[in-house]
Amino acid sequence: QHGAVCAKLRSVFGAAAGLRKSLGNARGEGERTRVVSWMMHWAFSRFVLMGGVVCTLDVPVWGQEVPYTLEDRGRLIQVEATLREFKESVDKRFEQIDKRFEQIDKRFEQMLTFMWILAGVFGGLVAATIGITVWDRRTALAPALRRSGEVEERTERIERALRELAQHDARMAEALKHVGLL
Repeated sequence: QHGAVCAKLRSVFGAAAGLRKSLGNARGEGERTRVVSWMMHWAFSRFVLMGGVVCTLDVPVWGQEVPYTLEDRGRLIQVEATLREFKESVDKRFEQIDKRFEQIDKRFEQMLTFMWILAGVFGGLVAATIGITVWDRRTALAPALRRSGEVEERTERIERALRELAQHDARMAEALKHVGLL
C-alpha cells in the first residue's frame, strides 16, 4: 500500500512538470493565463484527491497497537506505591491535625473553666468586701451612736440642772439667756 501511494505522488509530480513545460511553450498572454488557471485547478484537485486517499489509507503506523511492556508494568507499580505512600502520609497528617484541634479544644475548655473560676473568685471578693464594709460601718457606728446618745442625755440633764439653778440665781439666768439656753 505504501508503495502505491508513492507511485501516485510520482505521477502527480510528473504531470505537474509536463504542465510547466506546456506553460513555457504558450504563445499569447491569454493562453498563458488559461494554462495557469487550468494548472492551478488541476493541482488543487489532485492535492485534494491525494489528501483524501492518504487520509483513508490504512497506514500501519497509525493503527499500530503499542505493546504493554514489563518496564511499563514496573512504572505503574512504582506509581501505585508512591500514590499509596502519599495517601497514607496525607491521612496521617490529617490525623495529626485532628489531634491538634482536639488539644486546642481541650485547652480552650480549660481556659473557659479558668475564666469562670476567676469570675467567681472576683465576684466573691467583691461581695466579701461589700459585706465587710457594711459590717464595719455598723460595728464602728454602734459604739459611736451609743456614746453620742449618752453624751446627749448627759447634756440634757446638765441643761435641766442649770435651768433649775437659773430660777433661784439671777446671774445664772442672765448667763443662760446670753448663751441661748433660756
